Amino acid sequence: MLDEAQALTKDSDYFRSETYPAHSRPILRPIVLSWGEYCPSLIISGTGISMREVETVTVSTVAKQGLRPVTVTEVGGFDDEDGRRAYLKQYFPPGLLDTSEGKEIASRVGYWLRGRFVFNAAV
Repeated sequence: MLDEAQALTKDSDYFRSETYPAHSRPILRPIVLSWGEYCPSLIISGTGISMREVETVTVSTVAKQGLRPVTVTEVGGFDDEDGRRAYLKQYFPPGLLDTSEGKEIASRVGYWLRGRFVFNAAV
């Protein structure tokens, strides 16, 4: 996962296009190109990130690898208690969430793991 990718799209004077030398590209493109070889399911995430910029970078990058990028903008979260408990029940022993310790764990999961809304792109 490449988080806070918005920092890598701000300035585009780092690299020039080989095909169109007058066009500059952000540093995100060579990073995605090099990491894509080792992380074929690279997730690009950030806040205030330009979806157009990321899609331009990822489409040109993955096309060279014969892949198609997937854009995901709704990834869910632990926003409601019922959904959180249903998720946790899959991983905890039966009845644990009904104990005082289990309720405390569920409460902390809601507080610490709520998540944040960001744009994510899986390459």
